[in-house]
Amino acid sequence: MSFYLRIICLFILFGLMPLSGKSQVHQQQYFTLKNHTQNTLHDILLFGIQIDSLAPGRTSQEYPFAYNPITDDSMIYCISEGVRYACYMHIPDKDLRKFSYIVEGVQNEVLYVEFSPVYD
Repeated sequence: MSFYLRIICLFILFGLMPLSGKSQVHQQQYFTLKNHTQNTLHDILLFGIQIDSLAPGRTSQEYPFAYNPITDDSMIYCISEGVRYACYMHIPDKDLRKFSYIVEGVQNEVLYVEFSPVYD
């Protein structure tokens, strides 16, 4: 093989490798849902995931976050005291491993949800 062909092969080989030495794969993300209202939340659907009813002051189990903007709604849907609620949700940065959505209130037919990162 000629010298120049070897150099080109080396450029191609090293050009395909990440320069930082770190893997470009992100860790799995997880979220919880917390109910800080005085009402029980029923029929909860968050990013297409069905979540069990949450009594006041309760926190859901951890769920894997696998949001796909093409197939999933970036919303939470639920029922409280016979009223249906929906709210757009914050989509976290891919580097954040754990986070919570906190339902702070249901008032005047509006659902108030706060995003809270969880740092290990």
